[in-house]
Amino acid sequence: MLSGSFTKFVGIGFIILGILRFTPFVNATGKWLLYVSLAALFLILYDFLEFFFNREDSRKDTLKHKSARIAANLFVLLAAMSIIVFPYLKVDIQVKMVNQLSDAFTLASLGLAVVMIGLKSKKSFRRFRKKRADARAKFLSFQGANEQRMLSNYIQNF
Repeated sequence: MLSGSFTKFVGIGFIILGILRFTPFVNATGKWLLYVSLAALFLILYDFLEFFFNREDSRKDTLKHKSARIAANLFVLLAAMSIIVFPYLKVDIQVKMVNQLSDAFTLASLGLAVVMIGLKSKKSFRRFRKKRADARAKFLSFQGANEQRMLSNYIQNF
């Protein structure tokens, strides 16, 4: 999948850029970092929508789901524009305002990312508990001479 690989490589590129920022080889202006922070916020908002509206139990044909898809795509578009287009627009923003906005976007993005980690962890734990309960029910339902073999096969496929 090209888009998945591309996304990973862009992420790795930003990590390398962050490391190189400690050297004299990279000069990242405050205004550019503001737009990167804005892009990060849009990507986190996209992730939030994906998390809440791409569940197995949701119906994908509902108006709510379609609206969320449109909003998610809009967030990705705005993230891309924040990195590719916005830095080149002639907008006069005072340095103090650039710093405040950049800090606000960074902190909001970090907060949302931490919340997402918690939500995804909770969802993963629920999934694990359900699988464990299903395995226990399956174990209790085994009867006869082939119990060990059946249980062993089921656990290997778990």
